[in-house]
Parts: sequence; structure tokens; C-alpha cells
Amino acid sequence: MKRTIKLIISVTLVMSLVISLAGCGTKKMENHIEIVSKGFQHEFWQAVKKGAEDAAADNDWTINFVGPATESDVSDQVDMLADAVNKNPEAIAFAALDTQAALDELNKAKEADIPMVAFDSGVPNAPAGMILATIATDNKAAGALAAEELYAGIKADTSTGAQLATMAQLEGATADNKFRVGIVAQDQISDSLYQRTLGFVEKMVALAEADGYVVAVVGNGSKDGISPSGDEASAVFLVDVQVSVDTTLAECTATAESVFQKSDLNAVFTPNQGGVDGIIAVADAHAENWLKDTYKVCGFDAGSAQKAQIASGNFYGSITQDPYRMGYETVVACINAAEGKTVSDLPLDGVWYNASNMDDPMIAILLYD
Repeated sequence: MKRTIKLIISVTLVMSLVISLAGCGTKKMENHIEIVSKGFQHEFWQAVKKGAEDAAADNDWTINFVGPATESDVSDQVDMLADAVNKNPEAIAFAALDTQAALDELNKAKEADIPMVAFDSGVPNAPAGMILATIATDNKAAGALAAEELYAGIKADTSTGAQLATMAQLEGATADNKFRVGIVAQDQISDSLYQRTLGFVEKMVALAEADGYVVAVVGNGSKDGISPSGDEASAVFLVDVQVSVDTTLAECTATAESVFQKSDLNAVFTPNQGGVDGIIAVADAHAENWLKDTYKVCGFDAGSAQKAQIASGNFYGSITQDPYRMGYETVVACINAAEGKTVSDLPLDGVWYNASNMDDPMIAILLYD
């Protein structure tokens, strides 16, 4: 009987210890936010991180900012989100590479009553009520702005010595001698890149059709609005959407090469820095002024390499975001959510810059390195 009582006491003590230890792992990390970004390979994310760090410091909170090595590493990002949930922070900020892949961890965060704020590409198609706010560039509007600026540049430019995507070429286009605008898309899984591409395609098609051109969308895009449409044979104006196999520099370069091999190519757009890097890699194999002497190129984001291309005139211009503010406002939203305050989406504007305005103080502050 005594041995039985001792055994029961021993088992009870062990179970108490296990429960106690388990409880230690789920204790709330006070005034702390976990931030899971989409990557670290681009300067954009470093600017987001700086904004987040400053917001945390200004409010006496702490953050842990992580992200996978590349934006193709979906499983790595899901592991990082799982780790963030297990830490039980006051809030989590998340920029999803693939919402479906992260759904189990998102549900765990909701069950643990951890407020979730999305940023950059957001968390598209997340279950209702899971994401309290999204802090992001209005990506579709930014893509449309890129189309407006590029099309205006094409129509305004009638020179013959530089930026040869001219109005004369457009006016001379026929069904047998087309005017092609290529798109070097890093991917179409990320909602931010899809929305930028969609905004660009829709606006470019609308602008060209408004001027009386027969337009077709071609390429390997496979999502609504960027997949092939229209009659390519009869079209005189083509919007050619080429999507990379993955987000690595090698594949983005290969996609850019495929676009530049088109003999009727006149202008090019890319919706993020990965595509920009691919285009620059292709240009490096040609003469110094090859880009500006042959095409009009419109980029997205900033970074030292892209800014150098724009300053030299090799890129016609680009759309920049405000990654510092994105990071700052994301942390502020997380703090407010953790404190039970109402939070709401905050769309941020994209801004056009080129060689003529990039040194303007109001623009230069947005051109992160």
C-alpha cells in the first residue's frame, strides 16, 4: 500500500513538473513582436527592418525580424512562422510567400490569441478575422502608375539617338511589325508582385486601346488578368508577360534574356528588384549604353545598382516604395493590436522617379540602398 502511495505521489510530481515546464514555453513575451518577412536578399527588406527597429525603440518594445534566404524558400518561411508562434509574442507581423502553405501556423496563432498584422504582400486569402490589418504599398495602383509613366515616355520620345522606344515606332506598328512591351516577372505567387503586374497590364492595355491600337496579352502568365488574352495574330501592340521559374538571380536573368531576344521588343517593365537584377545582368553582357540606345526600361524598388542605371539613363525610370515607413507602421499596428486598440489597413503610395527627380530630397529619402 505504501509503495502504491509513493508511486502515485511520484507520478503526480512528474506530471506537475511536465505541466510547469510546458507552461514556461507558452508564457507571453511581453512587449515583444515577431516579424516574419519574405526574405533578406534585397535591400528593400533591410529598409523595412530599419523602420521596424526604430518604431520598436520609440515605443520601448522589442522585435525579432527574420526571413528566408530567398523568396522561393516557402518551407523555410513556414518554419520561421512556427517558431514565432511558439514564442507566444504580443503580436506577429507576417508577409506571406504562400498563404496556403502557412495556414496551419496561422490557425495556431489565432487559437493562441496572438494578434496578426500583415505587411508588404500581406496574407492574401487568409481566413476571415485572422489578419487584423495590412500595411502595404497599393501594389495594383503602383503597377498602373508604372504603365502610365512608361506609356507617356514612349509617346513623348521621338528621338533617334537614345531611348529608342519611340512614338514613331509605335505609330508604325502593324500586325506584321508589332510593338512589344515585355514584362520580366520574378513570380506570380506573391500577391504583391501579382498585383503590380496586373495593375501594369490592365493600365497598359487600356492606354493603348484608348489610342486605337489592337492589343493582345501574351506570355506564360497564368493568373487572372495576366494570362494570354486577345488575338495575337491581329494585334499590333503586345504586352508580353514572362514569369520566372523561381526567384533566384539565375532564373530572373534567364527570363530577362528570353524577353530581350524578341526582335520586336521596344519597352520592358519589371515589378521588383529581382527582375531589375536580372535585366542588369543581361545588360552587363552588352555595350555600356545598350539599354538606353535600344529600349525603354521601367523598374520597381530602388537599391544602389538600379539607381545607378537610372542616373545613367539606361533605365527610363522606376517606381519606389517607402519600405522604412512600411516597417515602422507595421510595428505601430502590432502594438496597437496587442493593446486591444482598433487597427485598419494602411495602403502606401508608390512614387515614380527617374534621372531628373531622383536627387529631389522628397524622392531621395525613399530611395533606399
